[in-house]
Amino acid sequence: MVQLSLFLVSLVLAGFAALAWRAPAAGSSNRWFAAFTLSAAGWAGSIGAAYALDHVALTLRLAFASASLTPPTFLGFARHFPTVDARWPPALCRLALGAGLALAAVAASTGLVVADARLTPDGLSRKPGPLYPLFVSCFLATFGAAAALLIRRWRQARGATRAQLRYLAIGILLSGAGAITTNLVLPALTGSSRYGWIGPYFGLLLVGVVTHVIIRYRLMNLRLIVGRGLTLAAASLASLAPAALVLAALWDRLSERLEPAETAVFVAAVGAASLATPAMRQGAEALLDRYLYRSRADFRASVLEASRLLTRGSGLDSLASQLRVADLSIGAEGLAVYLRTDGGFRAVEAVPARAPVSSRFRCPEILPDEVLRMLADRRGPLGVDDLPGSLAPGAVCTGVLRDLGWALVLAIPFEDQVLGAIAVGPKLSGDPFHPQDLDLLATLANQAGIAVRNAQLHAQAVLANEHVEGIVSTIESGVVAVDAAGRITMFNRRAERLTGLPRAGVLGCAAGALPPPLGEMLSATLAEGRAHTRADAALADG
Repeated sequence: MVQLSLFLVSLVLAGFAALAWRAPAAGSSNRWFAAFTLSAAGWAGSIGAAYALDHVALTLRLAFASASLTPPTFLGFARHFPTVDARWPPALCRLALGAGLALAAVAASTGLVVADARLTPDGLSRKPGPLYPLFVSCFLATFGAAAALLIRRWRQARGATRAQLRYLAIGILLSGAGAITTNLVLPALTGSSRYGWIGPYFGLLLVGVVTHVIIRYRLMNLRLIVGRGLTLAAASLASLAPAALVLAALWDRLSERLEPAETAVFVAAVGAASLATPAMRQGAEALLDRYLYRSRADFRASVLEASRLLTRGSGLDSLASQLRVADLSIGAEGLAVYLRTDGGFRAVEAVPARAPVSSRFRCPEILPDEVLRMLADRRGPLGVDDLPGSLAPGAVCTGVLRDLGWALVLAIPFEDQVLGAIAVGPKLSGDPFHPQDLDLLATLANQAGIAVRNAQLHAQAVLANEHVEGIVSTIESGVVAVDAAGRITMFNRRAERLTGLPRAGVLGCAAGALPPPLGEMLSATLAEGRAHTRADAALADG
């Protein structure tokens, strides 16, 4: 089990290395990061191979070889991200990389760094070689220099770059500190590598932090590459977690009763079933939805069409258009709209039932009080099958809805007010309402609230304009008004006689169409924002 999990950690780190290397417009910082994560992947994979294969000495030497390259590649990344630090001598990076390559070659081919590697019941056991102190010194010195450089660059950075460096420093330093503790400090204190297998798991901490920086702060232009693949991978790991916990609890019994090949097949089958479960559940839900509901509204297309009609129409015209969209999308026996007036909630628009022979859908002139009270006490759609029948108000309202042939009633809201209600009959197909149908109706009801409120404001504005026009038309003085753009919006009969200009030909024109004294004064008032007065003015006709 340990070796399998270490191989997975290695694959994840190698995947991050490939993403960084293949990123669009990948620069030197991407390549150094790829080399850093690839060396960590080689280290984790080699430790996993030491537990899985018989060649413990070779695999452990390869682990030390990979570990020798981790600090110099980290140093190179710290110098090049986000841009090259000219104050840090490149010779030091080359020196650290050369020392790391030399130690990697010696560690992989000889026993001068690590020797007498064995796999015991307590875990891995090894003895330090003659060059082991040099390996530890180079590792700690290079890693410390890289950490100091990364922290210094973070303190000097600003904006998104500072956030990227902050999270990178946290991830790399915490994961590095954990790996150093389990694979260098504890072996030096205890003389055993018993806990060396824990070190690679700290790479997952680095992966998590780097993933966060990629998604939130666009690290090294990797966000577009990770995208859906990272989401799918995270979802897959989450679906495998319960099965992994069960397998870990039963691992000892499985290993006793099954052969290694049988254990591998069993683990693979459990993993495949865990990954397939969400897809199978979604497929089953889709089939059951099709069987239970048979038809449902196209939410996206209906909302787009209703929004288009809302912008093109105004007031009740837009409301009627939206009502027809809902009728065509859901296929109800009938729909009706009630709006609040001084005499109660009155019916203002209705789509007649399309099944006149069998339908009981009716549209009374006034919305019943029982329905209105339930709407005021309840949020969301009011369904005839959802009302609490054990309560007196619910039982009465249920009876009213059934007598009227209504399946749903939705409030038309605006802010904290209820401006009206939409009554919906049963589906012509006889199917129940799909949750997507209810979402569509609720969305259209919210849009209807906007349309109704706009209609009310428009009516108030028209009424106010008519009142002003009535007053102005009786004034014996000439009255001319322009809007903020300088277009003439008011021109009474006295102004017609004084200027000799027809009202119909002047309305909507610029102020320059008036005789110069009038046009100039109006334009000056708009431009300067203050009143202009003139005792007398000579018009063109004298």
